[in-house]
Amino acid sequence: MVRRAQCQCGGFTATAATEPGVVMACHCTWCQRRSGVPVTINAYFEKDDVRLEGDYKVFERPAPEGRKLYNYFCPTCGTTLAWRADLRPDVLAVAAGCFTDKNFPPRNRCGEFGENERTARPRKRTRKERPIASGANNKQEDDYEHETS
Repeated sequence: MVRRAQCQCGGFTATAATEPGVVMACHCTWCQRRSGVPVTINAYFEKDDVRLEGDYKVFERPAPEGRKLYNYFCPTCGTTLAWRADLRPDVLAVAAGCFTDKNFPPRNRCGEFGENERTARPRKRTRKERPIASGANNKQEDDYEHETS
């Protein structure tokens, strides 16, 4: 199946001729800085199976042990659509959120990828934990989960 990803403005696209070898979440510092979010979902393809088209620029940054990492981004809207590293030169990663098929990759709860203090989803407070309302009109019953025990 052919997979297509694009930037926000549509001027830069990545078309993969095959399915990715792996789709995984990452919360490393560099993925956080590349994306601006605490956890990214990335699809990894053989580089030769992906065609990059349109206007794009490459941001090159140092990586450990003298290697480099290359971010491919749209100069118009700023979306980093893809990247590759000297560590695995035959692999090209594509940001999973940029795929035009909204059923790819399958949507999972963030917690299924593992949580830490930065990525844990806030939980709703129970009735016992909520603040006491100062009057009957201030109740916010729908904002809290009700205890079942």
